[in-house]
Amino acid sequence: MPLGSVGYDASIDNLVAPVFSIRVAMTGFSKTVSGVIYDDASNPTSRTLRIYRRSDGAFVGEATSDPSTGAYSIPCPNVEVQRIALDDAVGTLYNDIVDRVLPG
Repeated sequence: MPLGSVGYDASIDNLVAPVFSIRVAMTGFSKTVSGVIYDDASNPTSRTLRIYRRSDGAFVGEATSDPSTGAYSIPCPNVEVQRIALDDAVGTLYNDIVDRVLPG
């Protein structure tokens, strides 16, 4: 069962947007966390990003940055969150990035 879901046989549906895909576990957000992801050669790239509420670790949402532009946007509550950018499985191994952010 994904972090942040409650119930038996709970599931989270995947939403598809033209620029990126988003998986949302909570709804009714007025803020977003967004940006552009670059690889080690400074080229825009596709990476998985996840957001968790910092106060209790509840899963907020997930997106995959656009492979052409590197852009992503994830709806968020108006509280401090943890943003996790996952390194890809190919090429040089780098650490995943975890940082605290305030949605804007």
